[in-house]
Amino acid sequence: MKPLRWICLFALMGFAVPTRASCAAPADIQGEWAIEFDAGSVHNEDDMQMYVIQEGARLTGHIEWNSSATDYPIKGTITDDQFEIVWTTSVNGVISQITFKGTIKGEELNGTAVIPERGEGDFYARRTGK
Repeated sequence: MKPLRWICLFALMGFAVPTRASCAAPADIQGEWAIEFDAGSVHNEDDMQMYVIQEGARLTGHIEWNSSATDYPIKGTITDDQFEIVWTTSVNGVISQITFKGTIKGEELNGTAVIPERGEGDFYARRTGK
């Protein structure tokens, strides 16, 4: 049995376990999300939807930006209620990696959007479907 499973088993049995390891499953982030973000000079002015597939802590899926005919693949992770999602797009003709980091609380995601060399700003999404 892996060490984390032993730690979780001891914790469930009521033993004090001095560790920073988490035994809780990650929050449910799977589904369809309406996105709003502003990262320096880049922000979404059109409808943007993110479709997240969750397999444990691993996140995959895609983003649809209505001003573009392209779907943008996403990848990321979630630990407890903290997520990080990364995707790549062209910003003013330059390929840029956009990172969304934040917290899930119920049907909302809140955090920051980061685009290297362009800036960072607020990120918000609300779940529109499962």
